Amino acid sequence: MAKRIQKKKVTLQDIAEATGYSKNTVSLAMKGSRRLPKDTISSIQKKAKQLGYKPNLIARNLTTGKSGLIGVYASTLHDSVRTEIANGLVTELRSSQYSPILGLGQNHSGSWYTSPWVKTLELLNVDAMVIVREFVTKMPEWLLGKPTILVGCQPNDLLECDYVALDRYEAANLGIDYLIEHGHKKILVCADEESYFADGCKKRIAERGAVEILSPFKSVTIEKGLPELLEFVLENKGKFSAIIFGDSPVAVEFLTMLSDAGVSVPEELAIISYDYLPYAKHLRVPLTTIAQPIEEIVSEAVTLTNSRLEKPDGDFIHKQLKHKIIPGKSV
Repeated sequence: MAKRIQKKKVTLQDIAEATGYSKNTVSLAMKGSRRLPKDTISSIQKKAKQLGYKPNLIARNLTTGKSGLIGVYASTLHDSVRTEIANGLVTELRSSQYSPILGLGQNHSGSWYTSPWVKTLELLNVDAMVIVREFVTKMPEWLLGKPTILVGCQPNDLLECDYVALDRYEAANLGIDYLIEHGHKKILVCADEESYFADGCKKRIAERGAVEILSPFKSVTIEKGLPELLEFVLENKGKFSAIIFGDSPVAVEFLTMLSDAGVSVPEELAIISYDYLPYAKHLRVPLTTIAQPIEEIVSEAVTLTNSRLEKPDGDFIHKQLKHKIIPGKSV
C-alpha cells in the first residue's frame, strides 16, 4: 500500500523567509497589529494564504489564556436589517487571530442576557461580545470589563460599553418631516406604542402642528391586526392622508391589501415606513423608507471591536449614525 504523503506544515518562519520579513514582524502581521503599515500586513497575509498557512489557535489560546472567539449575539434575525448586519459582522470580524461565533435568542422570552446562547458564549469564554439589539439597559456580570460593543442600540451615554447607535427619534423626525413637506398634515402612526419610534412620531407631529390620528391598535404585525387596520382605514377614509409604519414588511403587506381594496397609493393614502428593505424599490408601488446605513454600521462596529481588543483600557466610545430617506412612489 502506498504511503500517504503528508504536507509539511507551514510555519511563521517559512512565511518570514518567503517575504523577507522577520518572524516577529510576520507574527504581528498575522494578528493584524496596528504597529505595522496596512500594506505590510496585507502582503504578509497574502503570502501566508498562498503558502497554505493555518494558525494553531488551540496552542496559541493555551499560551495566552484567550479563546480567540468573538461572540456575536442577536435576539432575532426576522428582518433584513438584522440579517445583513449579522452577516456583515460575522464576515468582517474573521481574521487570523479571531473567529466570530453567532448566537441567536430566537423564541427566548426572558431577558436577552439569560438566553441559552448568551450562556453558551459565556462558557466559551469569548474575548469580546458584539450585541445587535435596540433595547439594552443592563449587562450580565460576566461581561463587565470584557470588550463589549452594542450595535443598533438607542443612544444612551450611561451605557458602560462601546456602541454604534441609531436614534429612533431622529428617524421619526425624518419620516414626519418628509410627509409634512409632501402636504400631509393628518397622519396615522402605526407602530408599537412602546417603541422610541412611535413616541418620536407623536412628538414630531405635535411640534410641526400636524394632526395625529389615533390608531386603535397598540401594535400591528404581519401575523396580527392587518385586516382590522384595513377595516379601520376604509371606515375612516378621508380623515387622514398618510400612514407612517414602524416596520417595513408590515407596510409592504398593507400596500398589497390597499391595492386589493381599491385604495390608490399615494393619491388617496401615502405610506412611509421605518426600516431598510432591499426590495422596496421593486414593489408595484415602490415603498418610501427611512433606512439605516447598514454598511456603515458594520464598518464602525468592526473598527470598535478591533480597537477595543487591541486596547482594552480607555474611555468608552459612543458613536451615533444618521438615518436617511429612500424615496419611493408611496408618498
